[in-house]
Amino acid sequence: FIRLSNEQKDHHFTKCVRDLENRYKYLEITHEQLRLTELPDYQQNIATLLINDLSEAIQQKKLFMLYQPQIDAQARFLGAEALLRWQHPIAGFIYPPLIIALAKSGKLLPTLEEFIFHEACYTIAELRQHIETPFKVSVNITGDSLKYDALEHSIAHAVQDASIDPAALWIELTEQDALDTTTEAIAKLTRLKKKGHHLLIDDFCMGHTSVAYMKTNLFDVIKLDGSITRNVLNSINNQKIISSLISLSRTLDLKVIAEYVDNVPQRDKLHDLGCNAFQGYLYSKPVPASDLLALIAQSWQSHTSS
Repeated sequence: FIRLSNEQKDHHFTKCVRDLENRYKYLEITHEQLRLTELPDYQQNIATLLINDLSEAIQQKKLFMLYQPQIDAQARFLGAEALLRWQHPIAGFIYPPLIIALAKSGKLLPTLEEFIFHEACYTIAELRQHIETPFKVSVNITGDSLKYDALEHSIAHAVQDASIDPAALWIELTEQDALDTTTEAIAKLTRLKKKGHHLLIDDFCMGHTSVAYMKTNLFDVIKLDGSITRNVLNSINNQKIISSLISLSRTLDLKVIAEYVDNVPQRDKLHDLGCNAFQGYLYSKPVPASDLLALIAQSWQSHTSS
């Protein structure tokens, strides 16, 4: 009876977590923030429990990173995006953007990102032992990340600890977060760039303010949002948008990476439109660092035999 009762409690907890994830996905669509006080009581309780569990998971290093490779049109490995994962002992894998939202709500973001920076830098150091050609690993930060004073020190400490070149650690900021940056945040990004880090705008689309951002010297790379790359084969408008963005990027000396590239016809169409760097399931799902090495070797073999 005790075992049955515990299983029922676990099942109920897991269902509540999935409900919270679905609510957060809706908030993402409507571009709203997760505010615990605006949640129903049961979801407030679940979120609070998850925040406590997340704090413990960070301290005990129970979270981990996966890496999704980025490949150029000649099948050469360019780098990878570091992606955070958390397998909760009861609820299983937690939706990654919700992890960040919970970290913000629980004031855990600086500690969580310190873990992310160190893991990414150690992976770079490990890959350097096997790869001679230049590559990079990018990590994601948020607009909230730029609000806390320790960000620059946290990144610098991770780089120094792993004894890597700052140029190998790239920093991604979503388009919306980039647009919301304050003067102080821009100053921080500028200092990070001066130290050698390259800056990327993630989830890039076609807003006028976004295009204006391309004209600054702050960012080095734009990553085309899945909303325009996924349907590129069937949408003439998406093709026109992508072609325009790539043309403008070349004029402004910006590199372009297409995300959510899942099949060869989609990749070929993006290449026809001028894109030469890709990330998506066509090449690999996110994988552990150990598997990334095997993918790099496969990419190199493909390039040298072609």
